[in-house]
Amino acid sequence: MSTLPVIAGTVVTLVAAQLLLKAGMSRAAAKAGAGASLRGLARAAVNARVAAGGALYVVAALAWLWVLSRAELTFAFPFLGLAYAGVALAAAGLLGERPARAQWAGIAMVVAGVMMVAASG
Repeated sequence: MSTLPVIAGTVVTLVAAQLLLKAGMSRAAAKAGAGASLRGLARAAVNARVAAGGALYVVAALAWLWVLSRAELTFAFPFLGLAYAGVALAAAGLLGERPARAQWAGIAMVVAGVMMVAASG
């Protein structure tokens, strides 16, 4: 089995995890004091979205361990940069965030770099 589908799945899982963590923490922050202290963070951790985001991180880590057992790190690791692009696109589309032009330019450079790595291997 090729590692590329698992790498892509890992990236998608990381993006989904970030969206869930953001949604859960935004909701927790809306409640008085949540996230402002250790107690607030503990309350946020039991939020279903935060818990689901954490669970997705575990899934992504397990998938990544599989990738590391089969691919060269210098090939596989740069693909994780696509998570930055995915999070920015998803945050803009789903959360209404508006990255600055410089952020988009940086993301484009990351994607270009990943394309170069993909072409080399």
